Amino acid sequence: MARTRADDRLLLGEWACLGLLAEHPAHGYDVSVRLAPAGDVGRVWSLSRSLTYRALDQLAQRDLITPRGEERGKAGGNRTILAPTRRGRAALRRWLARPVEHFRDVRGELLLKLVLCDVAGVQTQPLLIAQRARFAAMIDQLASDEAASRSTSDPVAAWRDESSRAVLRFLDRLLEPDHSRPRLQKVTMIDASTERIDPYFDLSGKVALVTGGSRGLGYQMVKAFAERGADCIIASRKLDNCEAVADEVRALGRRALAVDVHAAKWDSIDRLIEIAYDEFDRVDILVNNAGMSPAMPSHEVTEALFDSVVGLNFKGPFRLASQVAKRMYDGAGGVIINVTSSGSLTPLPGVVPYGSAKAALNAMARSLAAEYGPKVRVNTLSPGPFLTDISKAWPDEARQVADNALGRPGRPEEIITAALFLASPASTFTSGALVRVDGGLHIGQ
Repeated sequence: MARTRADDRLLLGEWACLGLLAEHPAHGYDVSVRLAPAGDVGRVWSLSRSLTYRALDQLAQRDLITPRGEERGKAGGNRTILAPTRRGRAALRRWLARPVEHFRDVRGELLLKLVLCDVAGVQTQPLLIAQRARFAAMIDQLASDEAASRSTSDPVAAWRDESSRAVLRFLDRLLEPDHSRPRLQKVTMIDASTERIDPYFDLSGKVALVTGGSRGLGYQMVKAFAERGADCIIASRKLDNCEAVADEVRALGRRALAVDVHAAKWDSIDRLIEIAYDEFDRVDILVNNAGMSPAMPSHEVTEALFDSVVGLNFKGPFRLASQVAKRMYDGAGGVIINVTSSGSLTPLPGVVPYGSAKAALNAMARSLAAEYGPKVRVNTLSPGPFLTDISKAWPDEARQVADNALGRPGRPEEIITAALFLASPASTFTSGALVRVDGGLHIGQ
């Protein structure tokens, strides 16, 4: 029987538990591993409570771990201390020395191996060299197999080819002599009785697609969705940036898919939809977040720039929302969040095409909510000034002070609660609404 993604996640969970227990004998509760930042490979790798329990059960059944006493738990009662058996330690050493043999999630498994090698004091260079050679051979074989069975216009296969090349670039960076390795910074054993997700904000089993999800507000939403149980599709122009965020999602025990997309072009959007549904079979939460807002006096705007701004901020989001809404309507339903801007509600000189396109997006959300309701809820999230990447070009004063009731710009993480409200069961009676997250911008105007 072929291995599934659930099998892969459980297997990685088993190795993570075994490797950590080898150096940190502990109880069978949540294990949270935090990696110190190391360039573009410093990530957080953690296990959910349910995955930890299943992994520990599997390890015990195979005699790879054994009880070594008990201790008093924070929530009361006793809990068992666990440690690897001699057989378990030998199995761990063999696994750490082997390159990843299956095609799926090479990055996630390799990062875990590097961390556990650091814990165990094992040299990583031989593993990286073997992994680079093994993966190159895997790509050659895959390309040969696909060449015999598909047309060159297959968008899913073309995306898989590019993803493979991104993994090779990732391995090449790790092999650079001066590249930082992921290091184990902290191992935290969390009492399971203290970890709860409010059912109104629980996204377990959901699939979220976020455009512009590799940085800024989109990145914050992806992290928030994954932390509350959602599998995530991260889409933006640069695949490597999407893969870096996908690694963080996988580190939380969720599935992740990185897809490069030009969010203004309908053929690229259709390709994104096809890849997403080919991988997950559905999308439960869609966030239209990609956008651009070049500042320029209106009389200097060229036709090409106008088309580009309107394409990315309205034309593309319309295509993605309408196509996904129809699939949601024909399926189990879903939620669409269109991220607009305070510039769509108040005068914003110098970026008129942007504000106008976002205003069109506001109107679109209400109309789509009426067209595809009641199975599909469509809402608008309207942020004000936020300290995202774009704010680096702002004057220092604008980064400190804002013309709103709170007197300051927003921090990127402050978008999370509004996004979670609109994406989750907390907003089941909310559709066609516009939620402003702008610190009380221009109150009274």
